[in-house]
Amino acid sequence: MDLKKTTRREFLFLSATGIAGAVLAACAAPTAAPQAPAPATAVPQAAGATPTAIAIQAATATAVPTAAAAHEAPALAALVASGKLPRSNNACPRFH
Repeated sequence: MDLKKTTRREFLFLSATGIAGAVLAACAAPTAAPQAPAPATAVPQAAGATPTAIAIQAATATAVPTAAAAHEAPALAALVASGKLPRSNNACPRFH
């Protein structure tokens, strides 16, 4: 069985041809037009069934903690107050 060796030039040519074909196929306009969605049908109800009301709760306005307001962990606040730990703004040096 004779196997023909592919040269570098042939390999690059075939690779470029394959890539160009893939790009052209991706950029081609779609051939099939999208179909309209099917009309909605009514859901059948069981005989004698009555719909039940669902209570919807209104959204409450609560304060959301932000990163700027939360400088220290609450669990470490007692250690900071006693002086065993430095405050968070003094713990790490700032590089400007």
